[in-house]
Amino acid sequence: MKPALSVVIATRDRMDEITRCLRAVRTAARAARVQVEVIVVDDGSRDGTAGRLREIAREWGARLPLRPVRLPQSRGPAGARNAGVAAARAPWVVFTDSDCRPAPGWLAAYAKAIARHPEAILLEGPVRPEGAAHADVYSHVVANVRGGQGLTSNLAVRADTFRRLGGLDERFNHPHCREDTDFYFTVLEQEATVPFVPAAAVFHPVKRGKPGLFLRESRYCLHEPLLFCRHPRLYLTRLKWIDGWAIPAYHLGFHAAALWGILVLAGAVPAAKASAIGIPALAAASLAATLYALLRRRRASAGEVVLLTAESLVAPFLRLWWTAVGAGRVTGILLTGKLFVSGGSAGGASRTRGHRPR
Repeated sequence: MKPALSVVIATRDRMDEITRCLRAVRTAARAARVQVEVIVVDDGSRDGTAGRLREIAREWGARLPLRPVRLPQSRGPAGARNAGVAAARAPWVVFTDSDCRPAPGWLAAYAKAIARHPEAILLEGPVRPEGAAHADVYSHVVANVRGGQGLTSNLAVRADTFRRLGGLDERFNHPHCREDTDFYFTVLEQEATVPFVPAAAVFHPVKRGKPGLFLRESRYCLHEPLLFCRHPRLYLTRLKWIDGWAIPAYHLGFHAAALWGILVLAGAVPAAKASAIGIPALAAASLAATLYALLRRRRASAGEVVLLTAESLVAPFLRLWWTAVGAGRVTGILLTGKLFVSGGSAGGASRTRGHRPR
């Protein structure tokens, strides 16, 4: 029997986490009252994930098919999910992450929403952080409690629409690097509505990070110019200007102070008393705003605040650097005329602006 839902999960070197995830997926599939298949794409793991998936597939048997797809070399999250959709047989694909724990009613809620919204091409459910009460300043927290983000941690999409739009753009080839935001914006540009399904919840664990997190995350800005050039209106209106853009608003004081200082050194601006006061004042205001934004809902020790202060003085300029590098890459893409052609390979389609939902 052809399945009604294909669950697609991409994983890499997460043998224990994918085992826990599949345990929850199995519970949700049993409660769904529709035929479900599960496809796990092993994106070049080296930790025994492939063997574990074969064991689980044998354990599950034919009643709930688990189909591992092994990629010999990593294609990144976007490429792995595209490979999963290429193997899917159901008319609807449901995504989650390999470290997530879907709620027992997850798939049942999506099945009911699909029947309730026959015109929909995309549905999203809440991503609830698990362990958020213990999050500190270096914790990695993923959340989409009210919808409107289109995270592939919890997303359902018509398989034919996904393939027709070219899938996830594999030029966004690093984790947390906007491939799902790009696809979500592409769907919104089809003049489609995206119903939010509150009962289709998954829980995403809060993970403890290490000092230097904000310096490492600066590299994510490499892909921001590509996202902006592909969807300028939605980038400016759907992402929060305070901290959702490549350059958060609270970093602008650092950049203004640096520019002011450069102009003073170049002799373009008089080295007056105003400069001596204004440059440090701008930098101090930006530092205070940055620390407030990062600490207002997180715990931090005194030592972590010191480390965070040091990172906050460097990160704005690293983010600016990586954004500039990304802008250079986009310039090359613009010259080839391939800005609106997807780098994905889901079913062999290429994505362009002119498509409409069927």
